Amino acid sequence: MAVAGLASCTGNYDLPNPPAQSNPAEVPFDINKLSVASLSENEGATLDLTSANNNGQQVAVALAHAIDWPANYLLDLTMNVTYKGKTVQVPTTTVNDTVYVAPDALNDEFYTITKDPAVATISVNFTPKAKLAESNSSFLLGGPGFTLGDETLTIKPFDPVVVIEDSYTLVLGDKKVALNHTSSESVYDDPKFSVVCDLTGATDWYVTNAAGDAKWAGEGQNGTMTAGTTGNVDLNGPVMFSFNMETKYFEIYVAYPQLYTPGGANSWSQAASTPIYTTDYVNYKGFVHVASMFKFCGTLSWDVNWGGENGKLVPNGKNIEVKEDGCYYVTANLANLTYTTTLMTSCGVIGDATPNGWGGQTNLVQDAGNPMIYRGQIDFNGTGEWKIRFNDNWDYNLGGDMNNLTVGGSNIPTPGAGKKTVTVDLSKFPYTVSVQ
Repeated sequence: MAVAGLASCTGNYDLPNPPAQSNPAEVPFDINKLSVASLSENEGATLDLTSANNNGQQVAVALAHAIDWPANYLLDLTMNVTYKGKTVQVPTTTVNDTVYVAPDALNDEFYTITKDPAVATISVNFTPKAKLAESNSSFLLGGPGFTLGDETLTIKPFDPVVVIEDSYTLVLGDKKVALNHTSSESVYDDPKFSVVCDLTGATDWYVTNAAGDAKWAGEGQNGTMTAGTTGNVDLNGPVMFSFNMETKYFEIYVAYPQLYTPGGANSWSQAASTPIYTTDYVNYKGFVHVASMFKFCGTLSWDVNWGGENGKLVPNGKNIEVKEDGCYYVTANLANLTYTTTLMTSCGVIGDATPNGWGGQTNLVQDAGNPMIYRGQIDFNGTGEWKIRFNDNWDYNLGGDMNNLTVGGSNIPTPGAGKKTVTVDLSKFPYTVSVQ
């Protein structure tokens, strides 16, 4: 007979000298005599957690059966719920061999994976424990990682507190513009919608749902929207409208496609500076030549500019200073008014197509006349892939199309075996790399 040994127990182990263990060293039970199976009535059925909770009912999820179970122990099964690659644990109770979960407990744990109230099919198994009837001490059965009763259940989570629709429309004066959902996630997990529109002067606006029977708007350029109202915005050019349809928070701001970086490296010329770019009109990033100091500008003039220090942006603020001339990886966040400047102390190639493999970069040499250009001779392998990395740090890497390098882009196929001259050019956008 296989006897299940003690694997864990509860207790206060924060004390300097914990008391001596008084629980039995092992549970006298053969794990092969315990089984957990699915309930036939759950097959093809949807477990409505809202209905069960409103009726004060537990939800039956499995059938447990034990032979020769020791009288002084209680069966303690933890239900492991897996959905979209994430797993949570839900406590259960077992009554007359039927395993139950509290609908609110299951819903709360499921909510940590997704807030989507749609019907979902979850994968379930159970971690068995034996619990001393007269104490809170529990002991794992079958060893760490052992589970029983693999099955699937279909559940309908609680109804949402705030209903979020799949689509919304921004009404601007006499125009209607469809809002874009900002990700591929459920609208309940990412309730943000946005759109960029070209405006000329003052314009009335509001957001409406697909049926057109509800509308929301707010005052100013950010805040909480109120149902049944109309707002007004007085901006020119490309303007970002961003809405959180769960909290009804909105933001309206000029959508600069890039930020210019005039400073000492380019005679304080916006047009001659290296811009940094964005995909969301909030976060901007890129490589910039900085000599002594610089600022950010939203246009090719000084009408809209940011300076600052210690990582904080200030509209029309003081020049941003750096300690040494060089190539910097620069970021700016216009919502939080923050920035970073990181000096690129090295640039190299890395990958199994390069001499040092993926274990270390083979460095290039920075051009003496232009710190935004790196060049060197690399002895490539005939097979494999490679990328460009800076500072021996994967936070700063380029890949993808050699004529349009992107930060974090895909691996680049080997150019073929032999010594070749690699030139990385960050002086203009898009960034490029050539191999000759």
